[in-house]
Amino acid sequence: MIVYKKMLTHRVGLLVVLILGLAYLSFHYLKVASENEKWVSHTYKVLLHTSRIKFKIDELELSFKSYLRTKDDNFKNRVLSVSKAANEELALVSYLTKDNLQIQPLINAMVDELQQRVQYYKVNMSASGPLISLSRFNSVTFPDIKAKYKVIEDSESLLLKTRQMQASKSSERSHLLIIITFCLIFTTLICLFNRSEKLNKGTNELKAELATSQSAYDGLSERTMEISFSRDVQDDEFIRISKTCKAVLGYSAIDFVNDKNFWYKIVHKEDRYILDLMKLKFKKGESFINQYRVIHKDGNIRWVENWFKPYVNTAGVLVKIDGTTRDITEQKLNEHDREKLVFELIRLNTKLDHIRYVSQKALKPIAVLTGYSQIMSALDTQSKKELQIIDHIQQSVSQIDENINDLSLVMNKKDEIIAASENINLDELLKNVKNSLDRPLKEKNIQIHGNFIDANILFSNRGIIYSIFYNLILRGIANRRDDAVTEIYVETNRKKDHLEIVFIDNGQLLNENSPFETSGLYEPFSDNLLGSNMELFVIKNQIEALNGTFRINSDHNEGTEFSILFASSELASL
Repeated sequence: MIVYKKMLTHRVGLLVVLILGLAYLSFHYLKVASENEKWVSHTYKVLLHTSRIKFKIDELELSFKSYLRTKDDNFKNRVLSVSKAANEELALVSYLTKDNLQIQPLINAMVDELQQRVQYYKVNMSASGPLISLSRFNSVTFPDIKAKYKVIEDSESLLLKTRQMQASKSSERSHLLIIITFCLIFTTLICLFNRSEKLNKGTNELKAELATSQSAYDGLSERTMEISFSRDVQDDEFIRISKTCKAVLGYSAIDFVNDKNFWYKIVHKEDRYILDLMKLKFKKGESFINQYRVIHKDGNIRWVENWFKPYVNTAGVLVKIDGTTRDITEQKLNEHDREKLVFELIRLNTKLDHIRYVSQKALKPIAVLTGYSQIMSALDTQSKKELQIIDHIQQSVSQIDENINDLSLVMNKKDEIIAASENINLDELLKNVKNSLDRPLKEKNIQIHGNFIDANILFSNRGIIYSIFYNLILRGIANRRDDAVTEIYVETNRKKDHLEIVFIDNGQLLNENSPFETSGLYEPFSDNLLGSNMELFVIKNQIEALNGTFRINSDHNEGTEFSILFASSELASL
């Protein structure tokens, strides 16, 4: 639409220039026609006064003849007045044709000849009467003024025709150009009207599409609980703000429209400095994201994440800001929970170290007990020595009992971190675990793949499930193979009566002759496998504490598969 408007503006500009050019040419030819009309009028004036000269010369001669015939002084006076009028006409024609180099010599000659003729008339008109007879006057010859008059008349007549033709052509051209100009203006107006109709139609269609898009966007915002807004910085007011602000912040859109500083007021006092920092970023005209706390209408503190897109004009002045705001309180709480879980995991690993220490302490009394038992089985009688041996056995058993009690006490400490069960998003949980193990995953080039299509929500204890995921993945990282890229797959399989969570890796396999269910607590699964059964024993206890079942399958060159089974009675919201 913008390109179309630019093209239309360009074309209209060209038409305006063309119309102005035609108007200028029309004015020019009108002006030329007007000038030619003036010269035509001037030529008519010259011809008129030239005819008067001819008439005056004829009248002068007739008046002199009448005087000679009648000797009447009235004709004498008439001769004098006509001669004066003839001289005035000659002077006027001379003035009108002063620029005509061809006519001026003829005019001058006519003036001289007229003066000679008038002087002759005056000489022959005395006070006592005429000094010459009419018959004698008829025989007198004067220079032919009429011949010169004829030359002047022919020249001016030719000039008149030329000027009339020029005036007519200029007038015709100006009229034609005026007609063309008006036709072009009329055509332009029709085209502009049609273009305007099309433009209005296109604009209405775009408005309809924009309204539809806006409605869809508002609907999406409502479904995603996201506030969208647009603010005019120069007028310092909201152009648009979505209705979802009521659901997100508890306040209606009218509250923000009526009070220009309302947003500033609901921002947490400790985070208002962020708003001041935003002003510097707005001036750069670059999009950015920030997070801060706001006070909900119910008085609770909520975390929000904002995306801003500032717009600056060609002068670099901020004119408008578009943006979105969404509630990230739950995300922030999850981050806090994750940090808490990591802390609890560290505590759990510390307890595991304690368990290892206690288990090592238990090995010695077990060995002593075993040794003394073998000795007792070899003796046939119970002498004093036998009694001493039995006494040692009892002491060793007592010491074993004490150590085992310590071990049970440590193992039972897991109840301290068991919180209330809740819905757990397994996909998000795996992402949190990957974030916690981000450094070893990158350093060891470990690839983790999650597939929770069958079941993504598990109703259980978040801390224990996080610990199980963390330790099984950490075990896969620690027991990776050097001859292949380590890959760990985590997926769910929802069966009719239970849910199965499977961990598969292509690392070192477990000892095939030592299945998990029958192996001793302190016996390693593999000579090359890092760690001992203790980690898996703890994981097994955690799973069983959640009423689950733990299985292990290790195949040659195919890695290890850990399966966690939860009965359907333990599933709530999947």
